[in-house]
Amino acid sequence: MEHLELSQIFIRILAAVLTGGIIGLEREINNKPAGFITHTLLCVGAAVISIIQVKLSYETINLLINHPALAQGVKLDVGRLIAQVISGVGFLGAGTIIQKKGSIKGITTAATLWLTACLGIAVGLGYFYLALGTAVLMTILVFILKRIELYYIEKRVRHRIVVVYLINENVEKQIKDFLNIRKVKIRGKKPLSEIYNGEETERKTIFNLMVPKFIDFEKMIVEMEKLDSILKIIKM
Repeated sequence: MEHLELSQIFIRILAAVLTGGIIGLEREINNKPAGFITHTLLCVGAAVISIIQVKLSYETINLLINHPALAQGVKLDVGRLIAQVISGVGFLGAGTIIQKKGSIKGITTAATLWLTACLGIAVGLGYFYLALGTAVLMTILVFILKRIELYYIEKRVRHRIVVVYLINENVEKQIKDFLNIRKVKIRGKKPLSEIYNGEETERKTIFNLMVPKFIDFEKMIVEMEKLDSILKIIKM
């Protein structure tokens, strides 16, 4: 049986980086706890284990071909290392699931981690088209299903605001708590600028919000501006 050449191994590692990166990018864009780097590392790690499994299988088979007398004592389990990857990812996925106030978050991220490990295994075994095709398809599917969930199931409206506030230990927690009480979801935030006036630092941050339709958005903004340390809120 032919051994894997160094060039083949390198190609499989690159394919694993690309495959994990495709899924991780979608998670990163949505500000999930496990993003681009996590998914890429996981996919590469799974691919490396698969490559090791393939090489061990090659070496064991060649050993038995060259030394038939060892056939009774040497056993070949082509899936042992791969099975350990799948079970190990379960612990990693469990770490992304959070239960709080009766709701469970992180299940989708846990599922994408498990899928990424499976695709890394596929790449390591040489199934490039299967892995890359699945990664692209699943990313598109998650994107579409999220839009369906947001606009048709959750009955929420998208809003973007710029919040100008003074940086301190509690201000971001106050904003989160204020929005959580009203069932408003933060779909992303992006700092725009920071200005130090000699005593305090003023920060501008864009918040992407999904606001339930039953919430009076204008009234909510007025109430939010009354929070400590918030200077101004600009609707976009």
